[in-house]
Amino acid sequence: MRAVTLQLKWKHQFQFAGYYMAEAKGYYREAGLTVAMVEADSRHDPVSEVLKGRAEFGTGTTDLVLQRAQGKPVVVLSVLMQHSPLAIMALARSGIEHVHGLAGKRLMLERDAAELLAYLKREGLTPPHITLIPTSFEVDDLFSGRVEAQAIYSTDEPFEARRRGIEYFLFSPRAEGIDFYGDNLFTRQDLLQKEPELVKAFVAASMKGWRYALEHPDEAINLIYHQYSQRKSLDALRYEADEMRKLMMPELVEVGYMSPSRWLHIASVYRELGLIGAEPDMEGFLYSANVPRVPAPPDRWLLGGSVLGLTLLLLAWLGWRWRRRVKRLEAALLLAQCHQTDIVIYDGLTELFNERFLGQMLPRELIRMGRRGLPYSVLRIELDNLTAVIERQGRLRADSLLQNLADYLRDGCRRGDVVCLLEDGSFIVCMPDTSRPEAQAKAEDLRRRISATSALQAGFVVPTTVSIGVASFPADALQASYLLAMAGHALTKAKAAGKDQVAVAD
Repeated sequence: MRAVTLQLKWKHQFQFAGYYMAEAKGYYREAGLTVAMVEADSRHDPVSEVLKGRAEFGTGTTDLVLQRAQGKPVVVLSVLMQHSPLAIMALARSGIEHVHGLAGKRLMLERDAAELLAYLKREGLTPPHITLIPTSFEVDDLFSGRVEAQAIYSTDEPFEARRRGIEYFLFSPRAEGIDFYGDNLFTRQDLLQKEPELVKAFVAASMKGWRYALEHPDEAINLIYHQYSQRKSLDALRYEADEMRKLMMPELVEVGYMSPSRWLHIASVYRELGLIGAEPDMEGFLYSANVPRVPAPPDRWLLGGSVLGLTLLLLAWLGWRWRRRVKRLEAALLLAQCHQTDIVIYDGLTELFNERFLGQMLPRELIRMGRRGLPYSVLRIELDNLTAVIERQGRLRADSLLQNLADYLRDGCRRGDVVCLLEDGSFIVCMPDTSRPEAQAKAEDLRRRISATSALQAGFVVPTTVSIGVASFPADALQASYLLAMAGHALTKAKAAGKDQVAVAD
C-alpha cells in the first residue's frame, strides 16, 4: 500500500466529503492507497505543503493559476465546485444594501480572494475608498460590528446568520461576470511525472468518493460528524451539503470536470489586477489522464496478417475516440455556456436557478418521474406587493425583498426541491414525487409562514404576502411547458380571488 497525504485547505467539514467517503467506502484501499487527510492551520498552507513534499496532494483555490504563472510547478487535477462560494456578507442593520454601500467601510478579506478584489475593482471600490482588513475567519467579527463586511463562503456563514436570526446581504463576484471555480484538487509536477499511475489512481478514487457523497449526503454528514469533527452541527453540515451541490451542479456537469477556457478567464482576471503578466501554460497546468493505448493484437493476427481483425480493432478504437470526444465537447459547451454569463444558469440578484435552467431541467425530471410512475408538482409564487414596494420605496428595496424571499424559499423547501426565479419576478418551486394535494398543503403552509415572517416584513411599508398557483404532473399536464402554464393560470386565479391565496389548476 502506498501512503500519501492530502492537505486540506480548511477544517474538517462537508467541503471535503468526497475524500472522506473515498476512505470510508474503501475506494482508496482498492487503489492501493492509504490516505492521511490533514486540516489546514497557520502552519499548513496547502500549496507550500505540497511543493515542499510534505503532502502529495492538496485542495486549493483558483489562486493556483497565479502560483503557476509565478513558476511554481503546481498541476490542477480536478475541479470540485463549478462556481466559487466566495462572496461578501454585510448585515442588513449596517444599511449596506448594495455593493457600492461598502464605500468607506471596513471589509475583512482573506488572502486567497483575488476574485473578490477583482469584483471590488470593477465596482470602483479600491483603497482608499474601502478599508481592507486581513480576515480572522471568525464571523463573530462581523456580527459584533468590528467590521461592516466580511468575505465568506456562501456554503457556511449564512447558516450561522440565519440560525441567530440576523438579516444580511450577499454580494457575489458573478454579478460582475467574474465566475471562478471553487475548490480544486492539485499536486506537483514532479510527482505527476515520476508516478503518473499514483496520481491517476488517487484522482479516480477521490472522484468516485465525491459521486458517492453527493448521492448519499446524509451518510457523509453522519460520517463527518461522528468520525472527523463536531465543530459544525448536523444542521450546519446539511446546509453546507445542499449549498455545495448547487455549486457543483452534478446533474449537469461530471464531477471533477474543468475547462481550459474557464482557467484562461481566471488568468485574465489576474492580469486585470496586475498580478501576472502572461498567461500560464495550460498544457502543463491542467491534468488529463493518459489516453489508454490500443491493445496490441495477438501474435496469430500479426503472423496471419488478419486484415479483418486489425480493421475491426481500428474501427472500435475510432468509435471509442469519437464517443469520448463528443462527450468532452458536450461538457465543454455546457461549461462555456455557464461561463459566458451567469444568467444562463443563475439569476444574478438572488443566485437562484433561472428560467434557462428550468427549461433544461424540468422536461428531464418529468420523463424520469413518468418512468417511475411518480407525480411531480410545481408552485408558481408571486409577491402581491412588489409594485407597491417599487413605487413607495424604490427598486433597491424591491430587490432586497426578492432576495429575502429567495433565501426564505431555499430554507423553507425540502431537500430535493428546486427553486427558480423567472424573468417576470415570479418564483417556481419544483417538487419531485409530490402529488397535487401534497403540493397544495405545502403551498398553504408557505403562504401562511411568509405573511408571518418578520425577516420579510422588516423595513417594508406594505405587508409582504404571496399568491401561489399549484399544478401537477400527470394530473394537470404531461409536458413541462404546459405544466408551467397551468401553474401560471392557477396563480392568476389566486390573485383574482383577492391575493394572499393558493389556487390549484383546473
